[in-house]
Amino acid sequence: MICLTRVVRGGERLQLERPARSPAPLAPPPAVEAPVDVDAGLTLRAKPRRAAWEAAAEGGDYAVALARAEAEGFSSLCDSLRADELLLLGDTARLGLKPALAEQGYGALRRRFPRSRQASTAAFMLGKVASAAGRHAAAASWFTQYLTEFSDGALAREALGRLMESSLAAGNQPAARAAARDYLERFPEGPHAPLARSLGTP
Repeated sequence: MICLTRVVRGGERLQLERPARSPAPLAPPPAVEAPVDVDAGLTLRAKPRRAAWEAAAEGGDYAVALARAEAEGFSSLCDSLRADELLLLGDTARLGLKPALAEQGYGALRRRFPRSRQASTAAFMLGKVASAAGRHAAAASWFTQYLTEFSDGALAREALGRLMESSLAAGNQPAARAAARDYLERFPEGPHAPLARSLGTP
């Protein structure tokens, strides 16, 4: 309220009250856009749930995982999964004792992601599949491929040792000795060192 003083007849002073003006309404705040999930393609959406076969595989139940992957469509998975998922799919088939499917999964990974770390790992795994099937020359070729693509990779020591074993099993003594020589130079205390020394390498 605002007080006003008014002089009336007889010198009497009267105080009048006048209501103050109402403040002007505040402008509404500017609209704020909702945060955008860039990784979701500029739209907000829930992350997809883990596929049933992946959950089983990560739990170590490879038979169940493989059955679920086949029910979902193994070939379609090979054509649609990311590199890391394809590697898991190949491992699932290999550990689920389906070598043909393992080769299909690893092969799809190498075809679709040829320069990736996962593709090099798939070459090593293809060597293991071939070795388990008694195809030692093919196994040696795959281990060589891994070492060519990823010579300092985490599996290099095992790949070189398995190359030595596969070459011996395939009857390729020169290749076995060459692998043994490389092995002793790089991993003189590795688990395959006794085999390498038994081949007569210096």
